[in-house]
Amino acid sequence: MVYPDALRAYARLAAAAGEGEPDDSRRFSFVCSTSTKDLNGRIVTQDWELEDFEKNPIVLWNHGQGGGFWGELEIDEYFPIGRAENVRVEGGKLLADIVIASVFASPLAERIYHALKEQVLNAVSVGWDPRERRYEKHDDEEVLVLAGNRLVEISIVPFPANPDAVRAHFCARARAGLHQQKGSTMAFLALMAGLFGLAATATEEQVAARGRELTDFEKAMRDATGASDGASARASVLALGEKARGYDALALAKAEGEKSAKKVRIEGIIKAGRAAGKLTPANEPGLLEALCGDKTGEKAEPASLELLVANLPVVVNLAHSQTPADKTEATVLASPTPGEIKRAKKIGVEPQDLANERVKLQRERAGIGQDDDNDEEG
Repeated sequence: MVYPDALRAYARLAAAAGEGEPDDSRRFSFVCSTSTKDLNGRIVTQDWELEDFEKNPIVLWNHGQGGGFWGELEIDEYFPIGRAENVRVEGGKLLADIVIASVFASPLAERIYHALKEQVLNAVSVGWDPRERRYEKHDDEEVLVLAGNRLVEISIVPFPANPDAVRAHFCARARAGLHQQKGSTMAFLALMAGLFGLAATATEEQVAARGRELTDFEKAMRDATGASDGASARASVLALGEKARGYDALALAKAEGEKSAKKVRIEGIIKAGRAAGKLTPANEPGLLEALCGDKTGEKAEPASLELLVANLPVVVNLAHSQTPADKTEATVLASPTPGEIKRAKKIGVEPQDLANERVKLQRERAGIGQDDDNDEEG
């Protein structure tokens, strides 16, 4: 990938300029933990066991999880970016000075150093092993309390679970200006809610969930688009969204065209069935409803409707009830009988059509019989 190459190039330039030597300018003081309820709804008692940590006081980036900010690096994500010094508990807080490693030790550490220096990153989080877990009531709420805490590591993070786990001077400044609002917790929570696009009244759980969601989403965007950073990934996703909306418009237009063509075909099949004497006002609604649950036939599949009409018997021979010159005007050849009137009402046709059909058939039969007699005489 391009990004690791850029980091290595930056490391070479920094080394050539004589930068990267660890000194006091790379030291940052942090409040690492307090007994304030964190965004996961827990309280961590400040009874820290520091002996093991002081033997190996490592500082990681985002607990070794990489996170959604630096891209994929060709180094172990658990490689330390610095060390912790002067770790102690004072005034009910876990405090530490963090010294960021030089560019020679880690290009990623150099990037984080500049982010800290420019106050882009300002928070830490601790990794620890609680030896005791219990529930206590705080402000009429059952809260998980973690005690007997053995410190394992400290990490520079973008989103701390403990809202007080920030640069020491930030914490002091926040508390000085927000004493009337239950300390800095409320202000920090409101600030994070605003950054995450949530209402100022969002709960700690909602802010924490949104933070995890945004981190996961940015990584998913980069993975999906192949972009090396969040801004490029977002631009690619927006471009794909515009293209997708164009495809949706085309698909909608095609669907509307297909719907219109289907309607025309159904109307043609029904019209042909009526013309053939297979569909009548009496049988048409029932047949269509049985086929598609709709008496008009609009919900029918054209192929199924076509097959149904093709296999229907002819209910009435409309050709016999019309004159050759104008098949739209019926010719009165005889008056309908009471039986024809009754049958016409049953099947939904005009009684005169049945009477005309009877006369036509009688004439046809009479003509056939006469031809047979003539053949015998000959």
